[in-house]
Amino acid sequence: AEFEEYCSDMKYAITDEVKNEIFAASDLDNNARIDFKEFIILLATITMVSGDASETSKDFRQALETVNDMFLFFDINRDGKLNVKEVKKRMKVPPSQGTMGLSEDLFSRRFEEMDWDHNGVITYQEFLLATELWV
Repeated sequence: AEFEEYCSDMKYAITDEVKNEIFAASDLDNNARIDFKEFIILLATITMVSGDASETSKDFRQALETVNDMFLFFDINRDGKLNVKEVKKRMKVPPSQGTMGLSEDLFSRRFEEMDWDHNGVITYQEFLLATELWV
């Protein structure tokens, strides 16, 4: 109901079907409620699919496009998930320098921080949440 009101107040021209898809994609824990972190995903998604042309929206959209580009850079096999092997491969500099200067321990901790559900892969939603401060 609140999401419907928000879309109406913001004058987003989005069908009910798309609204439902956005809500479902944002509800990471499937509890039919959106917490703050899920709200970030919802906002990002709705900004990308809406026709909002305000300057704030343009800046936000540009930041999201940067996050999308980063995710796609790491997603070598294009399965929509990042695994340790893909991320390490993209972060490798000359072998003597490790993974962009990160120790194996620090790299592992950062990867685990981004992998919210601890299933060994980072989804786009998890990646977006991890980079929310950049956006």
